[in-house]
Amino acid sequence: MVYAATTVYIGIDDLESFGIDARTGRQLSKFSCKYAGTSPAVILGDDAILQSGPLTRVQLRTGKTVWKKEEGYGDVPLIRDRLVAMTQTDLVGRDVASGNIVWH
Repeated sequence: MVYAATTVYIGIDDLESFGIDARTGRQLSKFSCKYAGTSPAVILGDDAILQSGPLTRVQLRTGKTVWKKEEGYGDVPLIRDRLVAMTQTDLVGRDVASGNIVWH
């Protein structure tokens, strides 16, 4: 469970992930995320970047996928506006807005 600006992200391993309104406890969204309980999400406002499986940025209030990138895995730290991730052969920096690789 990770607290965002006005929502809470809850990932349950091999089941579903949820966006919960932090004030009311009302479920806002539900989306699939395999192994959600094994890697912590990176929180950006009311969005979460999920690290289990492909790197995926999700709007917690709606469950809508902002972007999804197949390459990149592991615990992905956020440094300013860059995610630092591993690929099969490289260390890469990804732009958090687009998910695109900006350096390697």
